[in-house]
Amino acid sequence: MAVSYFLNHHIVFRSKEKHSVMRFVHFFAVTGLVILAIQSLVIYLMTHFLAHEHSAVVSLLRHLHIALSAKAFDLNLAKLLAVLVAMIWNFLIYQFVILNKNSKQSDDDVLPKA
Repeated sequence: MAVSYFLNHHIVFRSKEKHSVMRFVHFFAVTGLVILAIQSLVIYLMTHFLAHEHSAVVSLLRHLHIALSAKAFDLNLAKLLAVLVAMIWNFLIYQFVILNKNSKQSDDDVLPKA
């Protein structure tokens, strides 16, 4: 998580603000919240409320000799969606709340000069 914080701070968002313990704690808390709460919620909703029969998908998987039940397919699809939701959530929170709260960058800071 520490590596993620430093890479996001310096490379992804190019934040000009100095590092602080409080900013790292916020980063850690947001990431933990997403892993524990949001991803779990998305997986729960997908597997319990949105699960449907996937007879065509199961037939295709069997035709390709892939032993995966409809329940396993639903769970893997739910996990994939949970990861996508978490990535988007984290990016937005990191960008607007944690890493670039007060710093404004010009286009010259972000794009290389031609």
